[in-house]
Parts: sequence; structure tokens; C-alpha cells
Amino acid sequence: MENSVQVSKAFTIQSAHFDELYQSNPIVEYMRKRVYTHVLKYHKPGKMLELNSGTGTDALYFSKLGFEIYATDNAPGMVKVIKNKILPENKIYPFLCNFENIEKMQEYAPFDSIYSNFGGLNCTSNLFSVLQKCLDLLCSGGKMTVVVMPRHCPWEWLELLTLKPRIAFRRYKKECNSNLETISFTTYYYNPKMIISELDKKAKVLAWEGLCSICPPSYKKKLIKYFPFFWKSLGYIENKISAWRGLRSYADYVILTFEKK
Repeated sequence: MENSVQVSKAFTIQSAHFDELYQSNPIVEYMRKRVYTHVLKYHKPGKMLELNSGTGTDALYFSKLGFEIYATDNAPGMVKVIKNKILPENKIYPFLCNFENIEKMQEYAPFDSIYSNFGGLNCTSNLFSVLQKCLDLLCSGGKMTVVVMPRHCPWEWLELLTLKPRIAFRRYKKECNSNLETISFTTYYYNPKMIISELDKKAKVLAWEGLCSICPPSYKKKLIKYFPFFWKSLGYIENKISAWRGLRSYADYVILTFEKK
């Protein structure tokens, strides 16, 4: 539980300026559009349970499309921000809830959809257990989409060119130390095939694609400033080949969608 406490502290501090940091980043905007396009291929408006909902950007988007969002987050600061954003017409219900204990949402189940974006699930060493609990909250035939950070990231390998081997190979450590807002916590990276294998008895995978395999990750936003045409070209190519076998595991994130059996 200690790691979840540290994560909660870090993101509560960051909640005060989280939107300012990320909403002005064009790569993050590209990433969200990719994730939204993926989700809407497989999820229809209904009851959606969101994990690590942050400041509610995704919850607000899906709410406008007719989803009823049960938005959970482990950071009190994030939940406070979401509550301040909700309008009367938004069907968004925020909860302070650690996804390690997501079974506490059982009283609101079953859900039609479960959704987790941008690697929040990489903050747990018990990912398979968490996802099993999530599947128990889904209705039969319900869909679950998770966006997690895999072990292989070509953009991080390039850090070898700047003599930063710790960054280049950090995803291959069993536990990786991360720092956010002066708070340290542990990040865990996962092989998508292992996730699929662990969930095989309860769910089948419907889709799997890489995100920021060819496109630069969000922290490389300076590349857009200096090479705008290059950036657009990479985005176009990635959109075409992101689901290719042999490539989809090599990315900053992977998007996985499951259907409960």
C-alpha cells in the first residue's frame, strides 16, 4: 500500500496544475484522439467505470457522448478537480477509490464499460489481480479498454545516443523508481502478451495497438516545434501501422480492449 500512498500524494500535488501541463501539449492531444477513436469502435454509451480518471478530461468527453461515468481516482486532489468541473448535464460520479480496491465499486455494478488511460495502471505491481477484479464488475459481453506502458519503447532506446542508459533500459527493471513533484514511487512495466494470457479465462482480446511507437512521446514535444512536417508525417504513418504484429508491442503505450466472456 505504501506505493499507492506515494502515488496519491504526488498526483494530489500535481492536480493543481495538471491541466496546464498537458492540455497545451499537441502530442498529448494526438494521443487522446487516438485513444478516443479506439474506444468508440468498441464501446457504446452506457455505464462506464473509469480508473485513474485524473482531472476528468476523458470523463467529460465521454459524458458528452452519452456515457454515464463512474470516475475513480486514488488522489484526493484529482477528485476535487473533477467535482469542480462537473455540470448539471454531465452524468459523472466521482469517487476517491484506489484501483487496488476497485471491488468497492461493486454496489454500482454491473458496468457496460471499464476504461483506464495513460498508464495509471503501471503504478501497481498487482495489475493482473486488478484487471481480474475489473472483469468481475462488467456485465456479460462488457468491454474493457486499458492503456498501459509496455516493456519495449524504441524512443527510450534512443537515449543511448545521449549517454543515458538508465533511461534507455529502465523498463526492463522489475521495479523502476519514478519521481513526480518531488515524490518517489515505483512504476511497473508489462508485456501485453502476459496481460492477455492472464485474462484469457475471463475475457478475449478484441484489439491491440501501439501508441507513440513511431510518433514521439509527450515529453519530446520540442521536436514538433523544430520539425512540424516530420511530426505530422510520423502521425500519419503510425495511424496506418499501429496494430501491426511485431510493432504494436514496441511503443510508449499500448491500447488493449477486452470483451468479457
